[in-house]
Amino acid sequence: MTKPSRFWLSSLLCLSTLGLAVSDGWTAETFALKQTPGTTAKYQREQKTDQVLTIAGMDIETKSSSFAMLSYTAGEKAADESLEVTERYDVLQSELSIVGMTYQFDSANPDQAPPAGFEPVANIMRATFQTPVTTVYAGDGSVREVKIPAEKLSNIDPMFAELFNVDRRKKSASQQREMLPKKAVDVGDTWEQTIDAELGGGQTLTFGLKYEYTGPVQENGRTLQRVQVRHTSVAYRMDPNSPSPLKITDSELTVKETEGELFFDNARGVIVREGSKVVIEGTLKLLAGGQELPGKLALTLSSKNVLQP
Repeated sequence: MTKPSRFWLSSLLCLSTLGLAVSDGWTAETFALKQTPGTTAKYQREQKTDQVLTIAGMDIETKSSSFAMLSYTAGEKAADESLEVTERYDVLQSELSIVGMTYQFDSANPDQAPPAGFEPVANIMRATFQTPVTTVYAGDGSVREVKIPAEKLSNIDPMFAELFNVDRRKKSASQQREMLPKKAVDVGDTWEQTIDAELGGGQTLTFGLKYEYTGPVQENGRTLQRVQVRHTSVAYRMDPNSPSPLKITDSELTVKETEGELFFDNARGVIVREGSKVVIEGTLKLLAGGQELPGKLALTLSSKNVLQP
């Protein structure tokens, strides 16, 4: 193999665990995410992916890592109480290694030409860095709309265009809001959520997540609420109409290891930090050129997200 195919590249776009907000105190409380008009929150995000895809006995190893600084700016409330929050990347650095070749993206020099075969990934990185994403929240906190300027996406490979689809982004933002329990919780209470992670190319990872509220902790003079996060299940599916030249027709994946936690500042209504790691293993059935091939997957995803002072 002389260059990465679009299928291998698409498998590297992964989900970091979404955060929750929890309430203060040892008694039953209601969770409360807060969005303050006219403010900006900045986060530092780190993500790593280690993957070994085995096809007909041949191992294809890929690794990726990224470092990002993001700003979330809330506008002023409209007359109907809706509020727009815009996400922008201030810094984006990424490294991708596949079948012995490496590509590095640095937002300080976004137009640097990538090695042969990596142009689709370079275009995704450029678009991600350069494209603001605005989420419109209704007065009750539900997601009303997601807006992405289409002119920023003209160079995206059609296989990955759905990564910037506004309906899919709205679904993702809504999933985050819906992860909050709809009733007050006590220390030790648990709740579950199913989340779809769109990978591009008609591929989706579906995670089952379990959360447990473990109580308050003191940190730097603030009371933070700790929530333990565990991945309980994972499933993969590919749209039969996917443009990928390699089709995955069936899969059996399991969660082998999982750990995670997040800390929430109830006074400010913000996630202060979160981190997670999940190890996934399983078998795949693949179809290439009309030939069915056996496959195996070993995938480790890790992420860390920290609110900046």
